[in-house]
Amino acid sequence: MFEVSIAEAIIFLTVFGIIVGVLWAIFVSRPKTAVSEEEQYIQRLNSQWAQQRHEETQRAERIRRETEQRLPANRSTPVASVNDPTAAAGPSMMHPSGTMPGGADANPEYHAVLALVQQGRIVEAVKKVRQDTGIGLVDAKKFVDQMSGRG
Repeated sequence: MFEVSIAEAIIFLTVFGIIVGVLWAIFVSRPKTAVSEEEQYIQRLNSQWAQQRHEETQRAERIRRETEQRLPANRSTPVASVNDPTAAAGPSMMHPSGTMPGGADANPEYHAVLALVQQGRIVEAVKKVRQDTGIGLVDAKKFVDQMSGRG
C-alpha cells in the first residue's frame, strides 16, 4: 500500500518534531492573561488592607484634631502626677467630654472604671474604658493595668 522509505520517515518525524516544538514554545512562553483564584484572593486582601489602613489613618487624624481642640489653650499636653495611673495615657486617654480621668474635675466614668478595677472586674473595666474613650483594646488594657497597679 504505502511504501515509505526510511529517509521519508525521518524527514516526516523531523518536520513533525519541529512543528510540535514551535507550538510548545509559543504556548509555554506566552504571558498568562488570566489571574488565578489565589492571586485574585491575595489582591482582594491587599486592597482591603490598604482601604482599612487608610480609614484607620483618617480616624486617628480626626481623633488627634478633636483631642487638640479639647486641650487647654495654655498647655499642649495634660500634666499628671507620677502616681497617677493616667500619666502614661496622654491625650488619647481623654474622655470625650474633654476631661482627663483623675483630674481635678474627674468625671463619673473614671470613678466607675476605678470601682470596677477595685472590685477585680478587669474585663468590664477595659470594656468601659473602650466605650467611654473609643481607644483600642491594647491601650485600654494598659490603662486599666496601670490603674490596678499591674502596669
